[in-house]
Amino acid sequence: VRSVPFRIEDCSMTEGIDSMPILWGDTTPSGYFAYRHLTAEGSELHIVPEFVIFNGSEHHQIWVKQLAHPQFLLEPSKISPISRDRNNSIVVQFEVPAINGLTGPTQIDKVGLRICVIKSKVTGEPLGSLAVQTVTGARDSRLVIKIGALNFRESENDEDRSSGLFTHDFIRFRVRWAEMRLTLKDTEE
Repeated sequence: VRSVPFRIEDCSMTEGIDSMPILWGDTTPSGYFAYRHLTAEGSELHIVPEFVIFNGSEHHQIWVKQLAHPQFLLEPSKISPISRDRNNSIVVQFEVPAINGLTGPTQIDKVGLRICVIKSKVTGEPLGSLAVQTVTGARDSRLVIKIGALNFRESENDEDRSSGLFTHDFIRFRVRWAEMRLTLKDTEE
């Protein structure tokens, strides 16, 4: 399969979100983008995927499961390309083998932050959480999906289970409203 022809001079000089999409001959998106970088010798052309996913945990492997795509194991502090599905989105589940936990399906192809609750594959009980953030990329991709460190309860026999699940999560709100009402419910009650 061939791409639509393009000239190096037409490619953006900035990497990341401003890189130029490469289209297939039938003008459908290829999932790859191009940008150029000036060097002393001239222009370098960089072809990068639209998305890469990064496991920000230093200790836990994470299985990335995407419908109609083969699942893959993402080692701690490693990066891997990931592509959109036939519905033009990226919906994944994350499995953490170390705690036998799985998140629900989560759409991660839009810029933003999501907190994914990891539930036991056996009992369905919440075990912990993962922060997943999609941000603009740089030299290695157009967008980067960052999976944060696993936040989980240390012991199944904790007396106060709700205190450990989201203890180290940080939630920041920036809002310009005249009035706001917020209600938080504890699901453990």
